[in-house]
Amino acid sequence: MNDSKNNVEDSIIGGPVNITLAAIKELKRISAEENRPLCVRFAMLGGGCSGYKVNMSFTKWPADLEFDIVFTQDGMEFLVDTKSAILLEGATLDHGGGLLDRGFKWEFPSSTGGCGCGVSFSF
Repeated sequence: MNDSKNNVEDSIIGGPVNITLAAIKELKRISAEENRPLCVRFAMLGGGCSGYKVNMSFTKWPADLEFDIVFTQDGMEFLVDTKSAILLEGATLDHGGGLLDRGFKWEFPSSTGGCGCGVSFSF
């Protein structure tokens, strides 16, 4: 089983979001399979049952350098708008590959709560 707490040690740190090697590997796989750019935008949106949820989308460069934080990890570009970066600071994106934990998962050390399915968070 893939335990995201163990994968935090395998994170590449270099921006407001820590991204595990497993998550980067899966993003690269999806990018290649769907012919998407190696650039992902993270944005915090209001919604879900706990207040905020993360939107992840492949996007083309260039970023809006006035409002985006840009960082590169293991050959991928990541964009985060400055407002979302405040809530994402210190968060970790992981990817589980097991039978029961397949998919992307977020850990927010600053979160005060979340929904049972792990999709939305409160701060």
